[in-house]
Amino acid sequence: MAEIVTLSIKDFRAVKEADIKLNGITVVTGVNGCGKSTLSKFLYYTFHIANTYEDVVAEELASRLSDIAHFIEILQREVASLMRVLESTEYQKTYYIYRQTHIRLSEEEGMLALLHKLESDYTNLIKRIPPDANTGLQRIINILRNILSLPDANSTLDFSELMSLLYEHVKKAFASSADLLNKRPVGVLKDALSDVFINSALPKEFEICEYGDLVIGDKSKTVSVIHSVQKVAYIDTPMILGVTTLGQNYWHRLNDILKGFPRKDFNSRIDNILHSEILQGESNYDEGERTIDDKFIFKHDNGSIYNLLECATGIKAFSILQMMLRSGFLTSNTLLIIDEPEVHLHPQWIVEYARLIVLLNKYVGVSFFIASHNPDMVSAIKYISEKENVDSSLNFYLAELADSEKFLYIYRDLGTDINAIFKSFNIALDRIGMYGVAKEGQDDLF
Repeated sequence: MAEIVTLSIKDFRAVKEADIKLNGITVVTGVNGCGKSTLSKFLYYTFHIANTYEDVVAEELASRLSDIAHFIEILQREVASLMRVLESTEYQKTYYIYRQTHIRLSEEEGMLALLHKLESDYTNLIKRIPPDANTGLQRIINILRNILSLPDANSTLDFSELMSLLYEHVKKAFASSADLLNKRPVGVLKDALSDVFINSALPKEFEICEYGDLVIGDKSKTVSVIHSVQKVAYIDTPMILGVTTLGQNYWHRLNDILKGFPRKDFNSRIDNILHSEILQGESNYDEGERTIDDKFIFKHDNGSIYNLLECATGIKAFSILQMMLRSGFLTSNTLLIIDEPEVHLHPQWIVEYARLIVLLNKYVGVSFFIASHNPDMVSAIKYISEKENVDSSLNFYLAELADSEKFLYIYRDLGTDINAIFKSFNIALDRIGMYGVAKEGQDDLF
């Protein structure tokens, strides 16, 4: 099968080197601290930033214009204060329109129009104030000088001249953002990744290729628009459900996905497996009059209704898949990254979870990147994939220690051969034999 998407990465935290294929179902294994979560997060954030490049640029623009947005609020209040002094019902009415105006920093024309209107009204109001009254004009002038970073604090520029400079400042900010959107320089992605991995340097080398062509990398000049991975989500714990304030930002994004309304075109075969064979019920997000902590609900087929946040963690794990499927998020252009999906699951449900991974790949086309420690999960994914004839899109990787002093790992491509993975798992059995007590008449524990 063609290698649709590949990741090559070197010298990043515990990962010395990894060349990973994302053809369908990719499983990485290895000891704790070998960099599996690092790979998971790097994949998630790189694809997320590339797919939401416009939003990243918009956030940067909002940051650049935040002082001006604050100045608009200040000038609105100054206008209101002068209106009250003049007791003008006409201006009072205009002020209330200002207060109800939603400033959209992404709209240059609207922002400039609002600033022009405020400048005109403020200038006209000042002219009507008695000469001996305090108009607050000097404070507004000093604020403008501060926003514009004018070097001379004693500048003789008046309010009108400073506003002219402010308009140019706004236009340049929007022009710069338009240029970023047009050229899509990789520096924007690198800056965003640096904000995520704030405690470590970015990889020395990294490349993401699609159908053999470089689309994102440390040596590329631009961030290409990716076709095969248009949606990405990262699940590192089922406890993400209901997160509102604390936690990782990818938790909030996933909760937004789970709050989506069920669509009519989701795969009913897989939904039926989740509903009838595993959960014996269904989970959803209730937009009704429930409290914030009680909106995710689980309806059992016996008629009982439960707060999903208080259900067993295994129920949450399958409910997340059910809601993602029903919301339409899981498609052939989705990459779902799951860190240790077997955690909190009974051995039987580990097999069921692996089965769902395989079926979602086969019938929906979802691509998976799975980090696992569990022999049942690894075996189930392999043998169910073979049974369903999708093992051609299956790749296993094992992290092997390359530098024992620095604890650096190289990820070895195993294809579909999991024997090396089970040899690494057998180390645990050796430890049990080392620390356990053999029964009388036995030479050893096993």
